[in-house]
Amino acid sequence: MVARLLARAGRRRLAYIGKKSRTFSDRSRHRGFCEELQRLGLTLHAKEAEETTYEGGRTAASKLLSSQEPPDAVFCFNDTMAFGALQAARELKLRVPEDVAVVGFDNQPMASWHAFELTTVGYDPKALAQLVTRKILEALEGDEIVPNSYYLEPRLIVRRTAP
Repeated sequence: MVARLLARAGRRRLAYIGKKSRTFSDRSRHRGFCEELQRLGLTLHAKEAEETTYEGGRTAASKLLSSQEPPDAVFCFNDTMAFGALQAARELKLRVPEDVAVVGFDNQPMASWHAFELTTVGYDPKALAQLVTRKILEALEGDEIVPNSYYLEPRLIVRRTAP
């Protein structure tokens, strides 16, 4: 979804910022983004961050955005890293989304605040609550819970930081 949104907006130098030691969720997001970029004929600029924190996102984005061929769009592992990427863009005097689009993941409540208006990927809170409740009840009944064996359809929430 993110790759298609950015490609439709004419972005061609796309980057992904994730954690150095990749978790299942990071690998999944990264792989999905890369696969769609490949289908679209685009290449990926990637930057690994030490931490999935604001500072991790700021540092990684700062390095990417100050490179000789900076990306014109950045997709971050989570919203917190995306907030850091927004700060890096501000520090480098880049306009968001004109010079660089920034997209996060998780749809944290702050993402909708006027100061950020972050484009992000999130899950329907009601569907997530139902899934978690069902899994807890299954565990209480003695059913084995297989990690990463369930799936919720994410949704793209387009706000000001991406065209």
